[in-house]
Amino acid sequence: MKKTLFIIVCAALAVPAAAQSWDQAQKFSENIYGGTARSMAMGNALTAVGGDLGSIGINPAGGAVAGYSQFSITPSLSISATKAQGYSADGQEPLGLGDRVSSGYTRFKMPNLGFTINMNTGRKHGLKRMTFGFVANSTNDFTYKTNASGTFFGTHSYSGSLASLANGYTQDVLGGSWFAEGYGKQPDWSAMAGFRSGIIDNIGGTDYLGLTDVMVGGRPEAAAALFQKYGLQTKGYKQDMVVNFSANFNDKFYIGANLGFTALSYREVEYWEEMPDDPQTFPKIEYDGGATVATFNSVFAQRRYDVSGSGIYFKVGMLWRPVAGLRLGAAIQTPTMMDMTGRCQWYAESKLTGIYFSPSRSEEDEWIYSLRMPWRWNVGAAYSFGSFAVVSLDYEMTDYTSAKYRGRSDFGYSDGGWGDQNADIKDALGVGHNLRAGMEFKPTPELAIRVGYNYLSGSQKNWLVWDNTDPANPVLYLEPLTSAEKRAQSSHLVSFGAGYSFGSFFTDFAVRMRFMPTMYYTPYHHYESGATVYDKIAADYIEKPTGEIEKVVPEVVVKATGIDAVLTLGWRF
Repeated sequence: MKKTLFIIVCAALAVPAAAQSWDQAQKFSENIYGGTARSMAMGNALTAVGGDLGSIGINPAGGAVAGYSQFSITPSLSISATKAQGYSADGQEPLGLGDRVSSGYTRFKMPNLGFTINMNTGRKHGLKRMTFGFVANSTNDFTYKTNASGTFFGTHSYSGSLASLANGYTQDVLGGSWFAEGYGKQPDWSAMAGFRSGIIDNIGGTDYLGLTDVMVGGRPEAAAALFQKYGLQTKGYKQDMVVNFSANFNDKFYIGANLGFTALSYREVEYWEEMPDDPQTFPKIEYDGGATVATFNSVFAQRRYDVSGSGIYFKVGMLWRPVAGLRLGAAIQTPTMMDMTGRCQWYAESKLTGIYFSPSRSEEDEWIYSLRMPWRWNVGAAYSFGSFAVVSLDYEMTDYTSAKYRGRSDFGYSDGGWGDQNADIKDALGVGHNLRAGMEFKPTPELAIRVGYNYLSGSQKNWLVWDNTDPANPVLYLEPLTSAEKRAQSSHLVSFGAGYSFGSFFTDFAVRMRFMPTMYYTPYHHYESGATVYDKIAADYIEKPTGEIEKVVPEVVVKATGIDAVLTLGWRF
């Protein structure tokens, strides 16, 4: 396996459970605009178009383009479709999770709801109209689900990884308080849950063994072939609610401002499961010196991670018609100051015939913090061919290096304790680019046909590669992404739709497909059993003398597509 792929997997995918990390800052800061069916069908390339309630969050000046008041509501279905399979290098059979598994997940959403009130000043020149409005538009959707399964052909099981995490801790610590007491390093909660539920057991001193494993030559290995399952599901939203004021000067120049309020809700559920591939041949397990003999049926573990937050920002924009048919627009948005709360909980259980272990559920850990989402600005141009058609093009830039975590307490905000996370943001992330294009064609005054396209670049610029040769003094290296790796992070969104007006009422329909980057997941890690309790080393790969990299735990490759089916019902008055 090439070193490049090794770095990609370890740096980008080895920490899916990390909280308040650089990739979480990027995930929550990114905007993937929803809106009305019209705005989504046109790829949200509306910076210089305006007139639609979906455009107001992109350019506040767009609220003054329409010469009427309006109301719209937009229900939708958000669909995630994934295909997962164990990764196979150079045509070799996957180490595990090798089945081809397709997963689907559907959620009901409301990407747009709002109204504007248009007021005519009665003047023939200068300020001709003013518009006030309140609009809620979606700015991200976290609907996603993937599952993987298959026979495991390696030696390092998930149960064994929990045992390795527990090595070095006493049984009293693993079975004691979930939170560290006094000075010392707290065990990983997954290992604590595994110990309490019987997934791992003490084999002397501070050494532990997984329920699925036996000792071979002084090292733990899977006792026999295992069938494994792994799944990851996310859901939630980021919604911007804006109070808008905009003004029309001479039907040529428009200005607007938004006071925006952002609400965020995110849930991530990850699970692991192991069972004998052939229950008839899997060895029996002895307890109490052989007094009790049990048959292994399965182990199951689950991690739930929730984040909620709210914040505020300010945005201003302008739109100009220099000549007939041509429109130019621009907008800039301040950082969003988000107050965030994160919670995490583990659950684990083991099932055996002949002995019973109670399932274990951890306490709920909680983090209260602040996230400053970055500045963003956008520009656009549009050209209309009378009332027959309009084409538009937008560009938006976001500098993710300006994202920043801070602690939050009753005494205010503090950067203390967040230096490592903020340094990682600056080291790992760069500028994100969003290119949007759209077209609307009207074969009749009542009927509109629309198409759109979005290109969302990746925003990661460096891999964060740790050299743990000396566990006491790990060294961080920044390895820039190649051009091909940067392109591989990009997402492409294709949309189309139609609309029909009948008097004061209108209805629009759109379908948008989001083709996401190929993802590689390492569901669990093998940890060097010789590492001390303070210096656990993740070792998902072993380097051979030839320079090749041998994988020792399963890896999954996932291809994902998101689909939005959107309907807008509106009234102009």
